[in-house]
Amino acid sequence: MEPPASGRVPAAAAWGLLVAWAVHDAEEIATTPGWVERARPRLRRRLPRVPDAVWDRIGAGGERMTVAVALMGVLVAAAAADGARTGGRSRLYQGALAAFGAHAAGHVGSALLTGGYTPGVITAPTVVVPFTWWARRALRGAGVEPARFSPATLALVPLSIGAAHAGAAGLLWLRDRARRPHRRSRSAWSVVGRACDDHPMLDREFAWKGDRIRWTRLGAGPPLVLCHGTPWSSALWGPIARVLAERFTVHLWDMRGFGASTMAADQDVSLGEQGQLFAELVRHWRLPEPPRVVAHDVGGAVALRAHLLHGLEYRSLALVDVVALAPWGSEFFRLVHDNAEVFTRLPAPLHEALVRAYIAGAAHRPLPPAAHDALTAPWLGPAGQPAFYRQIAQADQRHTDAVEPLYPSIALPVLVVWGTEDAWIPVARAHQLAGLIPGAALRLVPGAGHLIQIDAHDALLEILRDWLAAP
Repeated sequence: MEPPASGRVPAAAAWGLLVAWAVHDAEEIATTPGWVERARPRLRRRLPRVPDAVWDRIGAGGERMTVAVALMGVLVAAAAADGARTGGRSRLYQGALAAFGAHAAGHVGSALLTGGYTPGVITAPTVVVPFTWWARRALRGAGVEPARFSPATLALVPLSIGAAHAGAAGLLWLRDRARRPHRRSRSAWSVVGRACDDHPMLDREFAWKGDRIRWTRLGAGPPLVLCHGTPWSSALWGPIARVLAERFTVHLWDMRGFGASTMAADQDVSLGEQGQLFAELVRHWRLPEPPRVVAHDVGGAVALRAHLLHGLEYRSLALVDVVALAPWGSEFFRLVHDNAEVFTRLPAPLHEALVRAYIAGAAHRPLPPAAHDALTAPWLGPAGQPAFYRQIAQADQRHTDAVEPLYPSIALPVLVVWGTEDAWIPVARAHQLAGLIPGAALRLVPGAGHLIQIDAHDALLEILRDWLAAP
C-alpha cells in the first residue's frame, strides 16, 4: 500500500494499528502457554542463570493473560480512535505507534538470545515492522511528523505490559472475591475446619464392604469429581469446590479410612482398594456423562488405577501434585511402615505434635491456623490416631508400579499441575509425568508447595477454571 501524496492521513494508518496489534497478539496468545515447556531445555542451556520460576511465570498464560491482552486491546483501540479523530496528530496515537514498532526489536532480540522461536517473533518482522513503516510514511506524506523512537518510547512497552498484567490480576482478584461466599481465605478455611469437626459437607453415604464412605454433591452442571490425597480429606478441596459448583455438579468424597468415612482396625486402605472403591462409587452415582476428575497427591494414583485397571471413563483428568511415579515414600513413611504399632501407641499430645509438623511440611508458606487445625483434626482421638499410621503403613509403591507402564495408553485430555516449591514430590516429576502421557498439558504454579490448594488457592482455581471450561 502506498501512502497518500499529501494532506490527508488514511484511516488505515490509524485503525490499522489496532488490526496489526490484534494479529500480532493472536500469535502470542496461541503460542505462549505451551512454548515454555517445549523450549525449556534450550532456555536452560542458553540462559542457565535464569531461575525456572521466571520461565514458569512467562508460560503461565491462562485467564490472567487473556484479561491482560484485553486491557491492552482497550488501550490500543483508544489510541487508534484518537489517531483517526486527529488525523494522526494525537500524542497517544503517535506514542502507541512508535512503541508498537519499537517492541518488534525486543521480539527479534529475545529469539536471538534464546536461540530459537519465542512467541510473537513471526509477526514482529512480518506485520509489526511493515505496518509501522507504512504508517509513519503515511503520516509524513500528509505533513505530520511522526514521533521518534526514543528511550522514553521504548520504556512505554514494558510499562504498558506491566500495567495491563497488574490490572488483570486486580480485576480477577475482585471478581473472585465477589464470587466467593467467604471473602477471606481465613474465613473459608474456618468453614473447612467446621467440616472436619462435624462433617456437614458430606451428607450422603455409600456402603462399601461394611464401611460407610461419605460423599456429597454441590451445584448444578456437568459432573466433576475432586479426589483428595493423604493425609488429607475432601475438606482440603472445600473452598475450591464451592466456587466450581457455580458451573458444575461437584462431587466430594472421603476415601476409606479418611476424613468422615469409616476408620476401623484391620481396614484395607491401600491404593489398590481405594482405586476399586472409587470406580464403584462413581458408577453408583449414575452420572449422565463421564465426569471431569481433579485429583491431588495419592488421589492421582487412585484416579489413574480406577481408569486404567477398572475401566472408569473420564471426560478429562487433572493431576495436581500427584503420587504417580516411582520412587515415592519418604523416610518417615518407611519408619512408620516398620513400626506402625509403636507409633499408634504414642501419647496423644506427642502424636498431635507429630501430625502437625508433618502437615506443615507440605506447605511452602506458613499454614493459616484454621487450615492447620482442619487438616489435623481427623487424625486425632482413638479412631483418628491409628487410622493415620494405618494408611501410611499400607502405602505401597507396587500400586503405582502396576499402572505406570500404562500411562502412554491414556487417550483423554490430561492436565498436570504442580507447585514449583513442592518439597514432598519435586517438580521434576511433573515434567516426567506430562512427558509420559500423550498430549498432556503442564501448568506450574510458582511459589506453591504440595498443599497447593492453600499456598496458591487463586492460581490453582484459575488454572482449573480454564481447564474445565474447555469443551
